Amino acid sequence: MNSITPRMVILMVGRTLPPIREIYGDFDSWFQERSGVRADYQVQLLVDGDPMPVPADSDGWIITGSSNSVNDEIPWLPEVKDGIARAVEDGHPVLGVCFGHQLLAVSNGGRVKPNPVGWELGSATVNLTKAGAASPLFRGMDRRFSVYQTHQDVVTDLPPEAEILAANSMGLQAFQLNGLAFGVQFHPEFTKDITRMYVRLRSGRDDARSSLDARGESSCQVLTNFIQQLTL
Repeated sequence: MNSITPRMVILMVGRTLPPIREIYGDFDSWFQERSGVRADYQVQLLVDGDPMPVPADSDGWIITGSSNSVNDEIPWLPEVKDGIARAVEDGHPVLGVCFGHQLLAVSNGGRVKPNPVGWELGSATVNLTKAGAASPLFRGMDRRFSVYQTHQDVVTDLPPEAEILAANSMGLQAFQLNGLAFGVQFHPEFTKDITRMYVRLRSGRDDARSSLDARGESSCQVLTNFIQQLTL
């Protein structure tokens, strides 16, 4: 935790859509490019059968998104859930994003279900709670800010003792667990161009360039804040 350059492990629990990957790369590169702070990164391809890392070998984990649901029967998922639960219990810093946010929840006793309202896709606005405004994860950010989204599942029941940090009309948007574990439903690693492709591929709309809020890119401050706190 006192490393001058934090040692980060990106847990790849899924991949972006193939047409997006061909142009922009994948989740692991986006997190590294958008973090805004220097770190030594290791990528663990859990989706391809890599083993769970040992928490002691890094200063923090980032759990990526996925096109799957955390409720799908995926052969490697039970071991990953167990590993995440143990890491959180031990106080290891974890940031889960979208699928990773939901995975962090279910690994620690929460529940995830399809949102009855449907997809949350494209630009959105989230609102920090009082706890969120005081959280180091959102340091320097407004109480209400723009983000990019692409998901249809939501966390419906938080893990015991988890604290809500952000929400909007579509549901829970961020929570904190055991001090140093955080989940965010939105994608701080997305750019406007990446989000535009997601909207087009998942909705068939081709007007996303004009309808997307460019301010969503500023949510990458979450990544900077998460990594910077590991050096404090």
